[in-house]
Amino acid sequence: MGVYWVTVIVLVILSTNLNEGHLIYPLDDTYIHMSIAKNVVLHHVFGVTRYEFTSSTSSPLWTFLLAITYLAFGVNERSPLILNLLFGTLAILIM
Repeated sequence: MGVYWVTVIVLVILSTNLNEGHLIYPLDDTYIHMSIAKNVVLHHVFGVTRYEFTSSTSSPLWTFLLAITYLAFGVNERSPLILNLLFGTLAILIM
């Protein structure tokens, strides 16, 4: 567990230092899920934009979990990382 957490922390620190303090995700899927979750919470629209429904998520459950965290803690760029850390830790514990 320690190796997992230290590796993630080191990679996040290196990544944010290289990107002027911004947390950057390598795939566009993360941003699609974040956008849909944000619009669900702020505008009550399940879509990439606030104007209309779009079924562009590859994982509706993940988008729903992300929307719950946005509802509880506000829209931010750290929620997907934190959720991934929690589920990664859970997966390691189960194995």
